[in-house]
Amino acid sequence: MRLIGEAEQKDASLSGGKSESLVESPGSTAVIPESISPTTKESKGTTTTTSTIVELPTLPGPTVTTTTLVSDTPDKPFYVATAINEVLEVFKKQGDSDPTWLLSNPGPFEGNRVVLIKNFDDDWIEISMPIKNHGTLGWVKMKSVSVDEYKAKVIVDVYNETIEGWRNGELLFRERFMGGSEENPIPLGDFYINEIRNPSDENDLPKLAGTTAFSTTIESTSDGAPAIAILSREISEESGEVKTDGCIKVSEAALEHILALPLGTPVQIVG
Repeated sequence: MRLIGEAEQKDASLSGGKSESLVESPGSTAVIPESISPTTKESKGTTTTTSTIVELPTLPGPTVTTTTLVSDTPDKPFYVATAINEVLEVFKKQGDSDPTWLLSNPGPFEGNRVVLIKNFDDDWIEISMPIKNHGTLGWVKMKSVSVDEYKAKVIVDVYNETIEGWRNGELLFRERFMGGSEENPIPLGDFYINEIRNPSDENDLPKLAGTTAFSTTIESTSDGAPAIAILSREISEESGEVKTDGCIKVSEAALEHILALPLGTPVQIVG
């Protein structure tokens, strides 16, 4: 779990950095699709990956007692919007004169600002906001983003303590994961990957995939809200620690698959 800057409902707020007033860079060129239908990148240069099923030792049983059915099939396409200016203006309603949120780009941390698209409507796009509260939606102008289509998904089953990754309808991996605790459980819901951190060998920071899921039990600090991340369990295997404050720990092989997924990949956590 890591703290991530939170975009509050005020004009000068930024997600992924310090709050300060920013303006769009002059001379930015809007990348506008010729139609509302996004372009497809997956059809070009697609490579076939052999499915890998990883068997792990039995871990302590789950702490929840209910199950939730997976609603979407893993091969269902999804659409993402990538900001093309240094600030992505997000409006609470279509046609508002002033934005409700400002999202920094790049952001959060390194990499493009990518958000998951929920709906298209003429010159506007409805997006899933990467902030608390879960399920917050906003609108961006079509001309402020580029749009892409992918097929990928990560499904986390808290009840069975399993995680699986999919791309182009193909199972990449399925295995047991470590994470969560009775005090700080992994939140359930529909989220997405909004950060890929894959540093070089010279960097001491751990590899991880940050998500738009936030802890429901740990309070936010001045650094932001505690976001749920997916990272390697191998960094804590020597300690024998199984539970976490909400983050999801997987094998190094599974993490490599997840880090290769596109930003905006849906993460469905059921339990």
